[in-house]
Amino acid sequence: MKMKLIFLHAIAIVMFIVPGQFNSGIQSSVNSTKQVDGNTRKGHYVGEVFGGGVVFFVDKDENGKEYGFIVSLQQLSSDAVWGPFKNVPDCESRGNGAANTEAIMKNGGSGTDAAGLCAGYSYGGFDDWYLPSIEELKDLGRNVEAVNKTLKKIKTGAQVLDTKYSHWSSTEVKDDSRYDPITTASYETLDPKWIKPYGTDVGDKKEKRYVRAVRAF
Repeated sequence: MKMKLIFLHAIAIVMFIVPGQFNSGIQSSVNSTKQVDGNTRKGHYVGEVFGGGVVFFVDKDENGKEYGFIVSLQQLSSDAVWGPFKNVPDCESRGNGAANTEAIMKNGGSGTDAAGLCAGYSYGGFDDWYLPSIEELKDLGRNVEAVNKTLKKIKTGAQVLDTKYSHWSSTEVKDDSRYDPITTASYETLDPKWIKPYGTDVGDKKEKRYVRAVRAF
C-alpha cells in the first residue's frame, strides 16, 4: 500500500511540472531562452525559424515588448507586376506594408500581381502575409546574409533570397513630384551594398520583379 501511494504521488508531480509537454505545436515564447551557435539568447533573433518563415528584424517598443518581421520561406514570383495601374489611396506608407497591401487589394489588386500573391499566401498555419513596405524591404536586405544562412539549412521547402534582382515593395511614390503614382512604385535590390539609407528605387508598375511575402509578430 505504501509503495502504491509513492507511485501515485510521483505521477502527480510529473504531471504538475511538465503540462506543456502536450503542447508541442505552440510557438516559442518571446521570453524563452535558446541556444544559438553555442550562445544563449533570450527572445527572438534574426535568422530564427519562427512563425512560418525566418525572422529578419527584431526590436522592442517603448514598453519593452518585443516585435519583429518574418519573411516567407518561398519566393512567390520572379516576374510579377506590382498591382493596379492607377493611383491607389492610402498606399504610400514607407513602414506599414500591411496597410499598403490592404489598400491595394481594396482598389483593384488581383491574385496574380505582387500584392495579391502575398495577400493570398498561406503557410505554417498563417495567412496574414503581405507585400513589404520599402523600409521593411530595406531591413530584409540589411539582414539578408543571416536570413539566407538559415534558409540554406532548411532541407526542403525553402529558397534563398536572390540578391541580384529587385523585389517589389508595396509603397507607392507620392512624395516626389518626379514620379507619377499612377504608373510607378518603389522596389529594392536585396544586396546590403546597394541598400540606400533614404533614397528609393522607383519603377514602372508594369515591370516584372521578384516577390517575397512578410508578416509581423
